Amino acid sequence: MPRFENYRIFEAVCRTGSFTRAADFLGTGQPAVSRSIAVLEQELGCQLFLRQKQGVTLTPKGERLYTHVKAACEEIRQAEEELQEQPISGSVRIGASETALHSFLFPRLHRFQTLYPGVRLLLHNVTTPKAEKELQSGEIDFGVVSSPVRTSSSIAVQILAPYREILIAGEKYRKRPDRMWSLRELTGVPGGGIPWIGMEQGSMTDLFYREWFSKNHLVYRSEIEVATVDMILSMVQQGFGIGFVPLSLAQAALQAERVWEIPLCEKVPPRQICLLQKKGMPLSGPARQLYRLILEKQEE
Repeated sequence: MPRFENYRIFEAVCRTGSFTRAADFLGTGQPAVSRSIAVLEQELGCQLFLRQKQGVTLTPKGERLYTHVKAACEEIRQAEEELQEQPISGSVRIGASETALHSFLFPRLHRFQTLYPGVRLLLHNVTTPKAEKELQSGEIDFGVVSSPVRTSSSIAVQILAPYREILIAGEKYRKRPDRMWSLRELTGVPGGGIPWIGMEQGSMTDLFYREWFSKNHLVYRSEIEVATVDMILSMVQQGFGIGFVPLSLAQAALQAERVWEIPLCEKVPPRQICLLQKKGMPLSGPARQLYRLILEKQEE
């Protein structure tokens, strides 16, 4: 019969969706996780995972096994929590961008608050450069931000999840939805008479769109610059221009028809939510629990 340790590693891979994240979750190396899964598959005589670039998915037999292993591991975790003399308390300091909050963090923070009501959440609104600065100074335990991420070698970066951005307009600059619009049409040569609303110069989002427009032989320039992503949405709703926002942030306004998506010929490059952590910096007990929840693969 396979050792329980191999089942524990199997459950961690299922929860996180990849061997690499499972290794981070368990505090071990990715090769050790791969070896453990290979041993388990050999002892059980079946394939448990389908390997893909984005991670792994369970085979039908793997899904059947996970149903039982998940229940057993949850029972053990519950028993461990009941045996603890004191509930987890303290605080967790997180640096997060608005995009990370809306596209990724909120459901995990809700779950963490439910599991650990005695822990204070101290949330800092940060850009990527500010997150690195606060990690270096010890002001936050970790950061959750959106790509592109360009940091020093002392900061560990993990990709957590992809997210989609769309171009939106209010009633004043609404475009026909039955056709695709090119960036060149919207920017004009020179100037298209449509004001663009974007993040302030120097932000990673501004850099992201400048580089993308440049690859399309265009110049990205915001006539209106704002400090936060939700301000782009607000300005668009008020009829000041058009701008790019995460789909998750615009969803309610789209459904209420306060804004409309402008269909683009060019596909907006993918972006990701990323976890930033200072290498070698130990996490407190509460921070470690939230870190594990963040790394878990969840159904949104």
